Amino acid sequence: MLKVVVNLGERIAIPLIHQRKMLCCKKWYFVDIVQNWTLIEVYLDEELVLFEDLDPQKKYTVLNYGGICYFGGFGLDRRVSAVTSGLFKQQLIGKIKDVALFQDSKKINLTKGQGYNIYSG
Repeated sequence: MLKVVVNLGERIAIPLIHQRKMLCCKKWYFVDIVQNWTLIEVYLDEELVLFEDLDPQKKYTVLNYGGICYFGGFGLDRRVSAVTSGLFKQQLIGKIKDVALFQDSKKINLTKGQGYNIYSG
């Protein structure tokens, strides 16, 4: 299962869930998330699997485009289920590589970023 949660601000988080394909161990997947205002597209291995306009009437205007991005967890001393109000039960178990944000073609070196349990390899 692939679950992506978009935080609209003011404690409003919208979960988008793709359950048609089981994501399993020891295999790399390519996930691409495109956000254009309230329109969200999620590609899994270059196939569009989620497409949602979170606010089709354009009534919600408090979107935070420069906010913090979390990948897989929220720190050692914080319970994932509490931080996400139950949207996630546990942190990511696996690996993440080749992250680029905000249409920047330069990949982010996660081993030089802030966080816990960050290892190269």
